[in-house]
Amino acid sequence: MTFVVLIVLLASPLFFISQCGTSKPGDSTESANSGETAQPESFSNKKDKEQTIQLVTTNDETLKAEILWAMTVVEKKLSLNSCSNISRIFKCMFSDSTLAQQFQLGKDKVSYIIHYGISHYFHETLLDTLKNCSDITICFDESLNKVAQKEQMDLIARFWMEGNVCTRYGRVFLGRATAQDLLNNFLKALSDIPLSKILHVSMDGPNVNLSFLNKLEEHIINEYPDGKHLIKMGTCGLHVIHGAMNAGLKSVDWDIFAILRNLYYLFKDSPARRADFTRITGCSIFPKKFCAVRWLENSDCIARAIEIVAPVTKYLSQLKHIDSKLKASLKTSMKDPFIKCKLAFVRSLSLQCETFLTNFQSEKLCVPYLYAELSQLLGGIIKKFIKPEKFVEGSALLKLDLNSKDSLLEAKSIDIGFGAKKYLKELKIADKTKLFFFLDCQKILQNLAQRIIDKSPLKYKLVRGLSSLHPSVMLNNSSIGLTRFNIVLEVLYNANRITETVAERAKDQYVSFCSVVKERYQDEFGNFLSDECNLELDNFYYGLLTKEKKWEDLWQVVKLCFIFSHGNASVERGFSVNKTMLVENLKEQSLINQRRAYDGIKSLGGVENVSIAKRMLLAVRCARHRYRADLMRKKEYLDKKNIKDTRKEKIRK
Repeated sequence: MTFVVLIVLLASPLFFISQCGTSKPGDSTESANSGETAQPESFSNKKDKEQTIQLVTTNDETLKAEILWAMTVVEKKLSLNSCSNISRIFKCMFSDSTLAQQFQLGKDKVSYIIHYGISHYFHETLLDTLKNCSDITICFDESLNKVAQKEQMDLIARFWMEGNVCTRYGRVFLGRATAQDLLNNFLKALSDIPLSKILHVSMDGPNVNLSFLNKLEEHIINEYPDGKHLIKMGTCGLHVIHGAMNAGLKSVDWDIFAILRNLYYLFKDSPARRADFTRITGCSIFPKKFCAVRWLENSDCIARAIEIVAPVTKYLSQLKHIDSKLKASLKTSMKDPFIKCKLAFVRSLSLQCETFLTNFQSEKLCVPYLYAELSQLLGGIIKKFIKPEKFVEGSALLKLDLNSKDSLLEAKSIDIGFGAKKYLKELKIADKTKLFFFLDCQKILQNLAQRIIDKSPLKYKLVRGLSSLHPSVMLNNSSIGLTRFNIVLEVLYNANRITETVAERAKDQYVSFCSVVKERYQDEFGNFLSDECNLELDNFYYGLLTKEKKWEDLWQVVKLCFIFSHGNASVERGFSVNKTMLVENLKEQSLINQRRAYDGIKSLGGVENVSIAKRMLLAVRCARHRYRADLMRKKEYLDKKNIKDTRKEKIRK
């Protein structure tokens, strides 16, 4: 019986805490039986130590099992209540297992293990890692937390670790979201990290964010007048494309957004209306949901809309009563003879943007590809309405006058896409009327392209410079690559991120490495560019540039370049993860702790890849102590608040 009780005590974090100050596990009392011969003291101590080691080992294995299950709860987003009877179930399932018999995990215990143990461990580990990094990039975004009814700011840190660019998570909650509020909470979230480490801040493009960035830059300069400076690289390219599509379509009175939304909501949550639609038209397919601020999957939505224009027109015409504004608006829209032409034209633009949006939605390292792909997208849009002889490439695109009549194609020569051309030919309408459609298309294209020029990262020379690390540039255009690499070195040197010596040496090493690539690494680069190589870009260069010490300075610069972020997809993806964790009455700090734990597990490749070492065991053993200490702090705060409230009531009386 004593043995069993001791095992339970060892499994308790409270016992571990008390052990540090008072008793030792394995302490034994001398036998009171006078008939037994007393053992020599040295032998007795040795026996006690062996028993203690055995018990602690057993306890460690049990605790590891409990930690593994707690991490599984986080990874699979299970409820805490799912652990209520898990210990008894395991004992029934594995009746011959000593570990299963010792396993003790319920709702409350798994809660404090996650929030005060696992989360604490991953957070402290992340802080230690960031403190040892010389440079980091911070990506942030804000969103409404519908449960807490507050703005929340999610932050992701990008840094270099063990041959990889890593991303990790953090968060703060905001009451308001002015530029100063963002700055205050940003500084609070990163209070343990010197601001001089921040190389770049990635964000989307609202004016409040741009104002915040200016304030942050000013704050860092005041804090470190002779230190490292923040480097700007524009706002998220994905948001620029989404915003450009909206700006283009809103420049004409087609009202495409309303049409696509109305089509979807006409049949949403209405089985009776769907049944009537199928009975009247014989059509059993329905509209897809449209998102005006996310164009990655809108082409399918628009294709479906084109497909059901005729059935929807027939359905609306046979309704006896148009009892809503939605139906009335949609009926008017369906009468437009150009409805299919307009939808097809918009779909062609959506398809043109999809490649870029898909590629840069990734968490992978994409920043060396940003200049080429964004330039290609912008050039493809401009070619649709600009004369071939006036078209230019590269950075010259940004200086092109898109409103000059000398540069514009004739309206009827504009590329409106194959679908729109097909539907336009089917229309028996005067050419003069069709001309207005072409002019609208021209206006959309002009506004779309101009918005990309005005807002995109292409305006920043560093984006062009970073393309020098594109494998195809190194392999096939090393002279252009050197010109662009010089831009990178200049920007980093002016921001005090590298010394003059490193800049000069890195320049020479870039030239030398490009020569070596052509001589020795053509196959490796060819395989990488053909997607036959499974390595990511950071791993690929790590394997090549760390082989020899002569690339040391070049590698230092490359590591800095790879920390830059190509956009905000990673941090925005985190909001989707948050939604799967949100439940009613979930505390703000609880959500933060769950996300810390989830992010830590994910960064290691899943629960099975997490090494449960001494530091994590210690963090989890101390979890209950932290939990109780936190409860005491909250109780003291509430007691003081109640005393103040009572005094105020007495004064009022």
